[in-house]
Amino acid sequence: MWLSNMLSLPLSQTHIGNFGEYYCEVVLKESKKLLEKAKGNL
Repeated sequence: MWLSNMLSLPLSQTHIGNFGEYYCEVVLKESKKLLEKAKGNL
């Protein structure tokens, strides 16, 4: 659900196997931000 909200896509269309290069880059960028934030909360 986080991913579909972040990309403003319906949940049914939010599957990384269906993404092109642009959406994959966005997912990588946003995932890295989320991981860094989580590390700061440890």
